This record gives sequence, structure tokens and C-alpha cells, in this order.
Amino acid sequence: MQNIYGFHCLLFLVICRTGVCQSLPKTEVDALLAFRELSSTLQTLWADVDSDPCQWTGLLCNSSPHIVAIDLSGRAIEGKIPPALGSLTQLVRLNLTSNSFYGILPIELGNLLLLQILDLSTNSFSGPIPDSIGNCSNMALLNLSWNSFSGSIPATIGDLQHLQYLCLDYNQLSGPIPTEIVRLANLTSLSISGMMINDTIPEYIFNLTSLTLFSATACSLIGSIPTSIGNCPNLTYLTLSNNLLTGEIPPELGRLSSLVLLDLSVNTLTGPIPDALGDASNLADFFAAANYLTALPAFGPGRFESLEHLILPSNRLSGSIPEGFGLMQRLTTVMLSRNKLSGPIPASIGQLRAVTSLDVSYNNLSGSIPASIGNLTSLVDLHLHANLLEGPLPDGIGNLSSLQTLWLYQNRLAGSVPASFGGLRQLETFLLHNNLLGPTLPAEIGQLSQLTSLYLNQNNFSGPLPEGLGSLTRCSILRASDNQFSGPLPSDLGGMTQLTQLDLSRNRFNGTIPNGLGRIPLLYQLDLSGNLLSGTVPDDLARMPLFSLDLSDNCLWGINPFD
Repeated sequence: MQNIYGFHCLLFLVICRTGVCQSLPKTEVDALLAFRELSSTLQTLWADVDSDPCQWTGLLCNSSPHIVAIDLSGRAIEGKIPPALGSLTQLVRLNLTSNSFYGILPIELGNLLLLQILDLSTNSFSGPIPDSIGNCSNMALLNLSWNSFSGSIPATIGDLQHLQYLCLDYNQLSGPIPTEIVRLANLTSLSISGMMINDTIPEYIFNLTSLTLFSATACSLIGSIPTSIGNCPNLTYLTLSNNLLTGEIPPELGRLSSLVLLDLSVNTLTGPIPDALGDASNLADFFAAANYLTALPAFGPGRFESLEHLILPSNRLSGSIPEGFGLMQRLTTVMLSRNKLSGPIPASIGQLRAVTSLDVSYNNLSGSIPASIGNLTSLVDLHLHANLLEGPLPDGIGNLSSLQTLWLYQNRLAGSVPASFGGLRQLETFLLHNNLLGPTLPAEIGQLSQLTSLYLNQNNFSGPLPEGLGSLTRCSILRASDNQFSGPLPSDLGGMTQLTQLDLSRNRFNGTIPNGLGRIPLLYQLDLSGNLLSGTVPDDLARMPLFSLDLSDNCLWGINPFD
């Protein structure tokens, strides 16, 4: 919209100087004073009522002189718009966004026949949008979003023949989109999110062939997405999320060669994702979470090559992840969690060198983790948990030096944790619980200096816990219960000064409880039950105000920790 805002960018520019040109007409001065009277903030901002109003903050005059622009955006102004503002008949721009204006819009705004920009967004206006708005036939931008306007969109909106940008998001508007909107041949952006339409998407919307953006999130839309949507060759951004849409995704969306963003999340769409969607050659962001979609589209050469974000969790996607998945070289985010995908993770996934987040959790994926996953050196989040994966952990995961979350729990993974994992110096959460891993845990685990959560519980680990755990000074949760760990508890556990939860229950630890455990200042949950520990409970530990302490099923004595 640079062509609309261009010449208004200097908030305080005044062409008309006192003593150089004539005074403002009295009607315009009176209108400004009436505006000032309705707001204590403006009374402070425009304190010098005897000065030339062209010098007042936020006003722009031409050489005639007339007020041609008012820009008071973001000044925490509280007040109403007076009917007298309709006397500023030379006004071209009125921008009051991000303030605390309230009340109804006066019908006299319809007298502003030269108005090109009206931005009243992010205020507390209420009542209907006045029919007289249709008199402002030069309007190019109308933004009334984030207010409390009620009633329906007036049919006179169709009289704004020069309108390019219409944003009515998040008001209390209801009812259908008026058919008169099809007369807005220059409209490029239509945003009505939050409007209670309670009806189908009107097909005539897609007769607006200049449309580049259509946003109708949370509008209680029902029925299917019209196939006529393919008639908008310039459509770039389409958001229809959080509605009640049904039926299948129309393949006609593939004809939209300009489409960059498609958001169909949180509806009740069914059926497969159409293969034809891959023909939308510029599609970068595809969001369709929380629907009932049943199958992924075909991925292959020349298809979905611009895709950067593929967000499809919480559907009913079944079948395998196709080998062609690795051809989408621009992908940075993949979310396929909570579906019914099965079969192996394809080795081609290692070709996604730009991916930073990969989440295929809560599926039925099987087989081993492909070694090629170690090629994804941009990965920050890797979530493969809650599947049927088996076999060893690939050494190459240790090469993912940017990794911050590694969630592999609730699979059938076996074997030892590779020593190479000590190279994951940015790792913050490492969740391995509910697998068959073991027998050893490498000492290199103590090199994960950024680690905040380490879950090792319910595996087949045995032998001693490595001494290096005391170096994990940021770690707040350590769970290693239900294994076969043995030997004494590491003497340096007290070095984990941020620890809040420590669970080493149901192992075979022996010896005494290290004194350092009683000096961990934030510790509130400690479970050492079901081991072979003996000796006296350290005094410091017995006196700690722990929320939960379980030392049962050991051979401990001394101070009663519950006294």
C-alpha cells in the first residue's frame, strides 16, 4: 500500500506557515476545537488554542489552507469523534489507529468526499458502520479492524469504487457479505476475520479478480470451499482457518500461481490433499492442522518446490511418507504429528537441508531412524516420539549442532546412546524415556551444558550414572527411574544447582546418599525409592522443605525426613 500512504509519511509536515498564507476557514477551526473538547488527551496535545492549527501535532495543511490529513495514531488518546469533523471537507487522510476512541461513528463522516484513507483500527468504536460511508467515493483504504462495530456490512460499501484495501477484522459484525462488494473492481485486500457470517463462502467473492488477500478466519463459515476460488489469478494470501468448512480441498487451488500462503486450519475438511495443489508453484506456507484430511499429496519433481512450511498435525493422514518428500528443498518447518502415518521415515528426508523443525510424532511410523537425518544440520527441533521406531540411534544425530529439542520417547529404540551426542552443545530438552535403550549412558552426556531436561526413565540402562552429570548446571529435571542403573550415586549430583525434580527410583543404586543433594536450593521433588541405598539420610536433605520426598524401599536410617 505504499502508493496510498506515500505522501502522508511526514506526521508533522506543515506547508501552511503562519503569516505566509491565509488562516484556516472557521468551520475547520471549529471542527478541530469540537474534536479537542471531547478528549482530555487532545486538550493537552493541542494546548495552545491561539496558535495556528496547522502547527498542531498530527495535522497537515495544504497551501489554501485546508486540513488535508490528521494522523494521531498510537498516542493513547481517549475520546469520541464529533459530528463536526464532517466539516473538514478537504480531508484526504484520517488515521486514528491504536488509541482509545469510543462511541459511534457520526454519519457526517460521509461528507468527507475527498477522503482516501480512513484508519480507525484498534480502538473501542461501537455501533453500526454508517451507510454514509459509501459517499466517500475516493476511498482507497478503509481499516476498521479491532473495534466493537456491530450490525452488518452496509451495502453502500459497494459505492467505494476506488477501494483497494478493506479490513473489518475482529468486530461484532454479523450477517452475509453484501453482494454489492462485487462492484469493487480495484479491491486487492479483503479481511473480515471474526465476523459472524454463519453461512457459506459466497461465490461472488471470487469474481473480484484483483484480489490478492482474502482473510476470513473465525467467521463460522459452513459448507465447502467454492471451486470458483480458482478464478482469482492474483490471490496471494488465503486464510479460512477456524471455521466449520466441510468437503474436500478443491483442486482448483492449484491454478493460483501467485498463491504464497494457504491456511485452512481448524475446520472439518475431509478427503485427500489434492495432488493439483502442487501446481501452485509459489506456495510457501500450507497450514491445514486439525481437520479430517486422509492422505498426503504426491510430492515429486516440479511440485511444491517453493514450500517452506508444511503444517498438517491432527488430521487422519494415513499411508507412508513418500520418498519424493525430500525434493522440497526449501522446507524449513514440517509438522505431521498426530496422524496415522505408517511405514519408514524415508531416507530422502536427509535432503531437506534447510529444515529447522521436524515433527512426525504420534503416528505409526516404523523401522529405524535413517542415518541421513544426520545431514539436517539446520535442525533446531527433532520430534520423532510416540511411534513404532526401532533399532539404534544414528551416530550422525550428534552432528546436529544447532539442535535444541530432541524428543525420541515412546518408541522401541535400542542400543546405547552414541558418544557423539556429546556434540549437541545447544540441546535443551533430551527425552528418551519409554524405549529399550541401553546398556550404557556415555560420559559425554555431561558435555550438554545447555540441557534443562533429561528423561532416561523406562529403558534398559545399566551400570553407573556417569560422573559428568554434575556439570549440567542448567538442568532442572532429571528422570532415570525404571532402569538397571547400579553403583553409588555420583558424588557431583549436588553440582546440578538448578535441579527441581530428581527421580532415580526403581534402579539398583547402592551406597550412601551424597551430602551434596541436600544443598540443591531449588529441589522440591526427590524420589530415590526402590534402590539398595544404605546409611544415614544426610542432615541437610532431611531438613529441606521438599514438596515430595520418597526414600522408601531402601536400607536408610537416621533422621526422619518427614519431621
